[in-house]
Amino acid sequence: QLAERGVEKRAELVVEVLSKNDMSRDKLPFYAACHVQEVWLVDPKTREHEIYVLRGGQYFAATSDRDGTTHAPLYGLDLRTIDGPKLRITAVDGSVEI
Repeated sequence: QLAERGVEKRAELVVEVLSKNDMSRDKLPFYAACHVQEVWLVDPKTREHEIYVLRGGQYFAATSDRDGTTHAPLYGLDLRTIDGPKLRITAVDGSVEI
């Protein structure tokens, strides 16, 4: 829920873009305390990604299929790194590559 000063309620999803000497994984306990349901960590160069899902107050890493597709359950999305490199995000009604 957005207001003039920013987000008023908790976020459902956080996407962290990784950087050199990144501390994104150190933020996971904070996000868990805020009840953020999913956290995505994405490398901006390789488009490799990690998805963490909140269960019982702690995060569990989502596993990838043999083809490298990772299921993000919150919104029913599939993520896969493809040539380019690009990140393909697929939903029921189509996909987008970033």
